[in-house]
Amino acid sequence: MKKFTSFIVPIISFLAICFLLFIFTFYVDGEMGIILIFFTFFAPIVSILLTLIGRNKIEISIENEIYAKKGETVNVKIKLSKKTLLPIGFVEIHTDVSENFHQQHSVYRTAASFEKKSEIIHSLSALYGGYGFFGIRQVYVCDYLGFLKFKIKTEIPAISNIGVIPEIPQISASTELFRTINNVVVTSDDEEENNSALAFSANTFPGYEHREYIEGDSLKRINWKISSKRNKLMVRLDEAISSVQPVVVFDLYREKNNNPKGAVMREEHLYESVFGLLTLFIKHGIGCKFIHCDASGKICESIVENEDILNQILFALLTVPVLTDNPIDYNKIDIGGACAVIAAVPFISTNYVSALDCIRNKNNSCAIVADTINTVSVPSYDIWFMDENNDFKLVK
Repeated sequence: MKKFTSFIVPIISFLAICFLLFIFTFYVDGEMGIILIFFTFFAPIVSILLTLIGRNKIEISIENEIYAKKGETVNVKIKLSKKTLLPIGFVEIHTDVSENFHQQHSVYRTAASFEKKSEIIHSLSALYGGYGFFGIRQVYVCDYLGFLKFKIKTEIPAISNIGVIPEIPQISASTELFRTINNVVVTSDDEEENNSALAFSANTFPGYEHREYIEGDSLKRINWKISSKRNKLMVRLDEAISSVQPVVVFDLYREKNNNPKGAVMREEHLYESVFGLLTLFIKHGIGCKFIHCDASGKICESIVENEDILNQILFALLTVPVLTDNPIDYNKIDIGGACAVIAAVPFISTNYVSALDCIRNKNNSCAIVADTINTVSVPSYDIWFMDENNDFKLVK
């Protein structure tokens, strides 16, 4: 209906002008009426011709910062370039913005008569952390009289990613989820130490090789007994350490029928929950394997043992688009002998229950969700939710 109205209104306006010219020419002043008729028909023809030429001579580009903190304002520059000396009427730009920002779709109209370059500043207020974007949906060239407009034939710039950095909360070590995972890690460490007893010899330390501590090494690998003897920090060079690390599978799965704004809010809460917990792990010397998908859909694995690596992962995730109905393929995930598996997802739908079975790890499997209302229960899985006090609670 809207397209029909935009098409028919200019025609009705032009017919109304023709009717007024007819009245003026035959009943008021014939000579002046002929001149007016000439210019009335000549001007639109020239205007339309210039517009048709201009639709091939307009180029649009976007410049913006890749990241913005939640609560800040980021400016996007829309640059317009005209590749002809001929005057063109107006350029109409329709923008598209993700729900992470306060401003949504906007329409800009700027003259492109004689200036070869012009610039539009579009300000965005970041509301929710996570993957965000700014794009141009369509660009039109309008004639001077406003009767017609045509889509430009030159290429529209690709969507520009703008990752909104969430506010990562400080989580207390007294929260039950951390204490549960910490107990599992400690128990697994003790079992590993006992299993290494057979590696004793007269000239070696129990089951491990060592080297001097380097900044960035996990505190969990420090052998305090040996360090005290040598008066310098020594870390273990064992591969077995990875077997006692928990695995975190981070999946920003979004279903097609999700409300976009609600989905963005859930995803922000999941960022806060998971990265707040990982920060707590690092402070207590617990490393973990972090699994996620990159922009191409490839499954990536990283060992998170310090805040630098954690920040690198966070910034990388903020530029990965969230695709609908495209969850991680859990069949391709190798959890090895991990001491615990944590699946992090905005909410667990019925479709997700069977997928979680692929990464079940005896009795040490759990999930973190950002939405408890739409989450279904999973047999033998503890489901956790971070409340407003940054405390993890079990979902009943």
